Amino acid sequence: MKFLTVLQRELREQVRNRKLIFVMLFVLLGAFMALYTDAPLTEGSNSVLEAIFDFFQKFCPVFGVLVAMEAIVGEKEQGTLELILSKPLSRATLLLSKFASYVLATVPLFVIELILVYYWAQVVGVARWQAPLPPMSQWLAMIAILSLVLVFHIVFTIIVSLYARSTAAAAMISMISIFPSSPAGTVIIEWLGWTDFGTLALPFRAMSVLTSDYQEYALLYSASDFWIVVSLLLLLAVVLLLVAGRLFEKQDIAFG
Repeated sequence: MKFLTVLQRELREQVRNRKLIFVMLFVLLGAFMALYTDAPLTEGSNSVLEAIFDFFQKFCPVFGVLVAMEAIVGEKEQGTLELILSKPLSRATLLLSKFASYVLATVPLFVIELILVYYWAQVVGVARWQAPLPPMSQWLAMIAILSLVLVFHIVFTIIVSLYARSTAAAAMISMISIFPSSPAGTVIIEWLGWTDFGTLALPFRAMSVLTSDYQEYALLYSASDFWIVVSLLLLLAVVLLLVAGRLFEKQDIAFG
């Protein structure tokens, strides 16, 4: 019951937060940019699916940071954390409630919007592409990967917010989680010679799970690698959430 009470409070905060509106509008704008314009982020893509994935794989981490950057440090800045922790409520419950509210406020809307974009493109057509839309099953596979990427970065940002001195600092530090999926991450993958994922040993593929290269390969070319990516992203999120709860329980919080 305590969890549900805190979750309701957090969801109300998310609904009142204008950041969520910005993120959801950006999802729609990004999808239409990928479908109907020669956006620099997607101009090298070879299909509708690849274009949408390329665009959102770069921006889902940013969405996660924007949504969760105030998780704990925001309560400290507002002076409300002391009041919350004075109640008969465990820190783990508070952290889990915040995580659940961020996920429930973003992931369902993200999924619904991308499904609506798919049906919109079916009815109106896709001006940039000669190839037809991919099967719905493959579109849903893309949404699954992108949703878990978003969840991973939400959890990572929550951990950063435990120790950041301000919300702005939490946002800036959390951006380091974007590194594996950035062009720099691609350069490292190429330097290591991990470009042929079909012949790469499973441990090395697991180490590449946060890179856009391996996620795209799993989406476009290998059903078995898709399940590897989905399973590992989910496992990473769960492990990081457990670590966050443990760190928060042990954290010595000084109040002004």
